Amino acid sequence: MQIRKIACLIPYLQIGGSERVITLLANEFAKRSDLEIHVIVYGREAPSHNALSEEVTVHRPGFKFDNRVRLLSTLRRLGFLRCTIKKGGYDALLSFGNRWNNFVMVACLGLNVRVFLSDRSSPELDIGWLQTRLRRVLYPRAAGLFAQTARARDMARSHGLNERICILPNPVVMQQLAAESERQNVVLSVGRIISTKNLDDLITIFASVNTNDWRLIIVGDDAQGQEHRSDLISLADRLGISEQVEFVGERSDVQSFYDRAKVFAFTSSSEGFPNVVAEALASGLPVISYDCVAGPSDLIASGENGYLVELFDAQAFRKHLGELIVNGDKRIQMSIKARESVARLSVERVASRVLDFMQGKDPA
Repeated sequence: MQIRKIACLIPYLQIGGSERVITLLANEFAKRSDLEIHVIVYGREAPSHNALSEEVTVHRPGFKFDNRVRLLSTLRRLGFLRCTIKKGGYDALLSFGNRWNNFVMVACLGLNVRVFLSDRSSPELDIGWLQTRLRRVLYPRAAGLFAQTARARDMARSHGLNERICILPNPVVMQQLAAESERQNVVLSVGRIISTKNLDDLITIFASVNTNDWRLIIVGDDAQGQEHRSDLISLADRLGISEQVEFVGERSDVQSFYDRAKVFAFTSSSEGFPNVVAEALASGLPVISYDCVAGPSDLIASGENGYLVELFDAQAFRKHLGELIVNGDKRIQMSIKARESVARLSVERVASRVLDFMQGKDPA
């Protein structure tokens, strides 16, 4: 089927993995003269932190969500979404979300429109019995399903969510590689400061390596109503490394931190597809990561572009971190492999994969 007009659907355009991916894809699609691209943002009002191309048409509700009449406000959003889709005459819809995909499918009931769904979180995420039940009824109605990883695809198949499933890893912007001479003795970690990132593990492991001329930089801040940053600062102080651990908060210039670091460390225990690991590899950083479900194993070939470590195996993590800190030749070898390993995730290649699938091709 020839695709000429696409609408990308997402509840918010804040800072986040799904928001970044849909922005990258929409902007890449918009470069093609034969495509007309729209983005429909249908969730509650929130500041937009993602720069969409001027060639992308954005649709938002013309009214605010009122928590005092939550059900009515939700129904109004559903009506806005349905009307926008119905009037748009789109050849295909690309919806990003988990619970939100069910919302989109309900809005599309009875409409002659091809919907492609994409779940962008851990395949083991518990979304509750109602949403799970809705998913098993609504997802098979979609024209296709994008899964982030092989594990997510296999789980979706086992639950009968859809007959057409394509693995869609998050795209990566392939920035110019920083020279080794420009890098500093920095172990970098990027991500929200929440319990599942296990940054207390990372700080403790870093302290045990016992190197005075290296720093650990943590980019990110408290999120999801959790307040762990102050506890982590206290932990670094108790371990006697407070001057070597730097908390820089949420930053828009994350690439500058990738460019100055030499090693990337990732201690998350639950992921869908860790953008930051892919970004670190694209920036030429060897990555040490817990082998959590899911994502790191799709990106890291242990011993080649980094190391996969069994969940919470602090001893193995410490061993590999210490090795990369002292062995510059090993770091440089892995840096080359890191960059090569994610070339397949360039925005151009991933966008082409999405279009091929929408047009009826079934990439592996």
